[in-house]
Amino acid sequence: MKAAEKTAGKTADWRAKFAALNPRPIDLGLARMRQGVAALGHPERGLPRLIHVAGTNGKGGVIAALETALVAAGLRVQSYTSPFLWNFEENLRLDGHPIDPDLCAAHFAALWDRCGHLPLTWFEADTLV
Repeated sequence: MKAAEKTAGKTADWRAKFAALNPRPIDLGLARMRQGVAALGHPERGLPRLIHVAGTNGKGGVIAALETALVAAGLRVQSYTSPFLWNFEENLRLDGHPIDPDLCAAHFAALWDRCGHLPLTWFEADTLV
């Protein structure tokens, strides 16, 4: 097994750990996210300008086109998409490149240290990472 495959399993293990906290597929409300961002020191307040792409169809293509154009213009571009197709790391990109699996697993570990007591859904945990 390749080193990258072993590491990618670490992210999957962390996601499963968070999924066990709140196994319901849908759990509406923002209380858990408010608690999560507070426990992390409100990182959302330091985000650079952003473009939010929402809708039923075409989000991936729109994001890919925007990402390509903005990187070509010399801007740093971070993107987060959900759900993933092949592995979670593809959802978190910097300048079109997926997050390093070890770094992704480290972010999940840090999230667990600060928020492992919260009944976060897997989507909430993914978004906080």
